[in-house]
Amino acid sequence: MSHRIRRSRQDRFVRVVVYAIVALIVTGMIIVMVGPALAAPVGGAGAVGGAGAVGGAGPADGGRAGPGRAADPAPARPADPAPVVVLATTGLSWADIAQIADAQEAAGAAAQDQATARILLSLAARAEPANLVQRTAGEVTCPADAWLAFGAGARTSAVGPPEDGRCAWPPSWQQALTASLGTGYGASPGALADTLSRAGLEATAVGPGAELALTRPDGGAPATAASLAGLVPGGLPALTVVDATRSGASPAGGLLEDLEALADAPEGVRVIVASLADPADPGPQMLLLPAGTTGWGDGDLVASPSTHQAGYVQLTDLAPTILRALGADAPSAMTGRALALPATGSPAPATSTPGPSPRIDALIDSSLRARASRMTTLPVGLLIVGATLALLVTASVSLRGPAGRRRLHGTGVAATAVGALPLGAWMAVAIPWWRLGADGDAPSRACVPAAMGATVLLAVTLVGVLHGLNRIAIHLRDRLLVVARSRDGQGERDGRGARAATVRTLNIRGLRLPSSSQVPTALSLTALLLALCVAVLILTDAAADAAMAFNGTLGMNAVVAGRFYGVSNTAFALAAAALIVATAACTGPVVEAQATQRERRTAAVIGVALIGVPALVVDGLPQLGADVGGALTLVAALVALGAGLAGGRIGWKQWLGVAVVATATTGVFGLVDYALGSRTHMGRFIGQLQDGTAATTIRRKLLALVHPFVSSPPATAALFVGLAAVGVGVWWWRREARAWRAGLSGYATLTQPEVQVPGGVGDRPRSAEGPVDAPSAGAAGEPWVGQVPGGRSLVPQWFVPALKALGVLIAVEVLVNDSGASMAVLSATCAAPLMLALVAARLQASVR
Repeated sequence: MSHRIRRSRQDRFVRVVVYAIVALIVTGMIIVMVGPALAAPVGGAGAVGGAGAVGGAGPADGGRAGPGRAADPAPARPADPAPVVVLATTGLSWADIAQIADAQEAAGAAAQDQATARILLSLAARAEPANLVQRTAGEVTCPADAWLAFGAGARTSAVGPPEDGRCAWPPSWQQALTASLGTGYGASPGALADTLSRAGLEATAVGPGAELALTRPDGGAPATAASLAGLVPGGLPALTVVDATRSGASPAGGLLEDLEALADAPEGVRVIVASLADPADPGPQMLLLPAGTTGWGDGDLVASPSTHQAGYVQLTDLAPTILRALGADAPSAMTGRALALPATGSPAPATSTPGPSPRIDALIDSSLRARASRMTTLPVGLLIVGATLALLVTASVSLRGPAGRRRLHGTGVAATAVGALPLGAWMAVAIPWWRLGADGDAPSRACVPAAMGATVLLAVTLVGVLHGLNRIAIHLRDRLLVVARSRDGQGERDGRGARAATVRTLNIRGLRLPSSSQVPTALSLTALLLALCVAVLILTDAAADAAMAFNGTLGMNAVVAGRFYGVSNTAFALAAAALIVATAACTGPVVEAQATQRERRTAAVIGVALIGVPALVVDGLPQLGADVGGALTLVAALVALGAGLAGGRIGWKQWLGVAVVATATTGVFGLVDYALGSRTHMGRFIGQLQDGTAATTIRRKLLALVHPFVSSPPATAALFVGLAAVGVGVWWWRREARAWRAGLSGYATLTQPEVQVPGGVGDRPRSAEGPVDAPSAGAAGEPWVGQVPGGRSLVPQWFVPALKALGVLIAVEVLVNDSGASMAVLSATCAAPLMLALVAARLQASVR
């Protein structure tokens, strides 16, 4: 009979899963079919039309397209679009330009460099300056890589990693294609030239870099010219790309001849000036777009739809932007997103105005912060990991023996301080640590200790504020209970009993709330709120385009350029771990209070859903978190937590169902994104599935998961050290668990109050309820081992389900993310201090 009942429940579960999958698939199909007809096209790759309706005033509503909504539809291609001229150099940032403009000839700055810098600053005062993210396929971007990526509209490489720090030039087009194929980004070199040719648009290259960018996929050479000045009198083609470094001049001085030539160009020419690469410094480069260029957001600085960050445009965005300005469709192989250039432009001024503008100052500061973020990512990460390891080792030693119970409060406070470090790292943006000792956009080494100090200071401050507020709240709660007890004529009754009576009268849809023994103390409430704050702040920040995380102390910066908005791998690892702990701590006591298995199952589902589903929506929605791997991982972890809290087990068939549901849920997020045309990470992956390039992306991410441990000896050593640490931790955990089950544990005194029997050095601890059996007779201060009191437990009932859910979280995030190993470390180091603080608070309250 029990077997049939169990089988019937499994059948119902399978049917529910199948119905859910069918509903999700049907919904996705409807969105795919109807969405494009209802949604306005966005200014991304594949958007059609020039910028005739944009002009110099922006979209039709008078400003740039706001976050979370599509840009205005691109107008039809004009009969004769205004020409576009791209002047490109290398090794030039806005800080370099400002320094050159202010330098004196005695300081070594050439006169032509100063003239060029001041002309660019004059242009920036009435155009759209931005920082160009130069990252291509590797950590170092050589000029050939940048030119090839510019022509492909996607990250790629023309020569592979530089040897001995020196960049090379591809000896042939075929070798450039071979190097590009090996990057794993699925780029299509020559896509820009091929698209222009198919659209009947002429393009001319000036210099070797421009020729590489405008070479067609079959190796066909573009039309060339010796100089821009020679092209202007006879009329410019639709696109002219100029390599300002062709004569071997300095990065700034090489632009002077071309800028002067543009002064004689006819009205309406749209000019883009950019520094495409700097192999000596991977930081953001200079970019100048025509006045009236629009993109994402409505701030003072233009932002690309691919970055969502004010003042940041990616190198891969230039080709889609040019094609949109000329009225051509960008091919699907281009991963960049298009900005909207104005219909006409104005020639470069021959005169100059001194001094950078406030916008240039903001761009320099933003570039400085990005470079500083790259320097602080590893130290701040090691700070969090090291503090967690030190806390766990110290707690395991200090809580052992008779004195352990007296150290519970201190351990809990220390654990909350360590658990707040991720939050401190996110909030460190409130202190401009990156400016300490900086020179232009070059950060000082002093920014590293400054970032670490800001992280610790804000973490400790936050814990102090939370703990103080919670103590006040607990005090007010107790006073109110005393007043209620007095009114009921129960003045002689214990206050705890009054609290129990109050709690028992509360019911939510038939579910009982925890008894008085589960009422939180100030320390446990601090730890619980801290876990919630870590998850809520990180996810909320991600939903707001990661304003705090971007260029922060823990990565997600414009130098590495892995992600610019949404939930990064680091953010997900920390937020998801804190979310699991908070959900388990909130839901666990409610589940324990229920009388029947059905009620416990209902309480577990409701509790996990109330906290987990909103987090999943924020993490997975394309316009918020846009996190493909995170959505997959979070579904599996939440299911594991809910099943564990309800006391059930998930078999392999159920896990298959969970995998299908997680994949379908993520697929629906991606279909919505693809149908609406916003093309975030999810929508772009759906497009790759359609054009057959998804396998290349998956392969690259799988290789990225193992590549650091194969190519980097320090990473390999760190892997072995980490595995050894995990092995030692598992061995210690199993040994202590066996000792606890056997009735002999050094942590037995943590479960009950003690009184000391007079007698000096030979004092032996006694339980408040009677002597503890078979205590060891060591000297004072030595570890004490005794019989474990019957029915006692060191950890709450939700602890083990939370551990299992964290195990599922770590396992899945390692498998589906390209930086899974580091994510596993961050998730573990985020969850460990929070769980230790909650356990210490519970033990402290239970032995009063």
